[in-house]
Amino acid sequence: MRFKATLSTLLLASSVAMGASFDCSTARTFVETSVCNNELLSALDQQLYDSYMEILNRTDFSPDTAGFYKSHYARLTTCTDVVCLISRYQDSLRDLKRIATEKQVPLTSLSMDRVPDGAEEHFDPDLIPEASIHEDPEVYSLKTQCAAKNYLACDSVSLYYRHGNKVEKDITASLVWGEISCAFGSPKACGLIGAGYYYGAPELGFRRDNVLAFRYLKRACDLLHDERACDVIGQAYMEGRILRKQPQKAIAYHRKSCEYGKEKRCTFAEIATECSKYDPSACFLYRQATNHLRLSFDYLQTKDFEELVASDLRPTPAVD
Repeated sequence: MRFKATLSTLLLASSVAMGASFDCSTARTFVETSVCNNELLSALDQQLYDSYMEILNRTDFSPDTAGFYKSHYARLTTCTDVVCLISRYQDSLRDLKRIATEKQVPLTSLSMDRVPDGAEEHFDPDLIPEASIHEDPEVYSLKTQCAAKNYLACDSVSLYYRHGNKVEKDITASLVWGEISCAFGSPKACGLIGAGYYYGAPELGFRRDNVLAFRYLKRACDLLHDERACDVIGQAYMEGRILRKQPQKAIAYHRKSCEYGKEKRCTFAEIATECSKYDPSACFLYRQATNHLRLSFDYLQTKDFEELVASDLRPTPAVD
């Protein structure tokens, strides 16, 4: 049986990224737009929601859980800046952990508490750039939290330097903070660096380097369970770019992506399996999808890519 799938399905699967717990296209208030526009806030919001749902699904209804979000939002509405919002989210997460402890519910959705054993690398604290009180308050707060091994804060600092948000744009500084974040266990940072070296992005400080690419991608996938990194390794084994061509290993890594990213990532594994059986239509779709895989990493996302997904156009830009 020939494999059937639309290109839009494959491209949308490759572009899914972690975000807020609500639809940002409907964001209107200061709190909502701040959560959608700040990577750390967005991650904290998703963690809070996931943890809250874990408690609701494992315990009986009670006033403390029922009123939690009402009191949480009341806290947020007192804020007038992002630093305050970050602090309020952290307060709410502490309250939720207390509720979970009282109800004897082990929370599995707080990713900062789930860096696998052995996944955090030693990083000399003297190499972490010092935060200056003369910097933007939000940047100062994020750098301080990063130095305390909050990799989500490190991710945000790296992103700010990459795009020149509240700081002067500095690609070298962005890479430095990305390296720190990866060392502290950030799946996204390790995956981004690995993909940067795999695909090459000179304008962002990445040359093509298969050795470095494999190191960071393997860490992101095997230790930190980043589904996009697993897909890139799968692509590398299918194409024989990093090591010799091994379709079965490619399928295994795409299946890891399916496992870590749940059903939204499973299409890669399916078409890779069919392609390994020499199904021309499946191989065509696989090439189309993997050519766009690099665009699923936020430093390469563009409006053109979003339009391509929406219109289901066949022509695709070559990776090389």
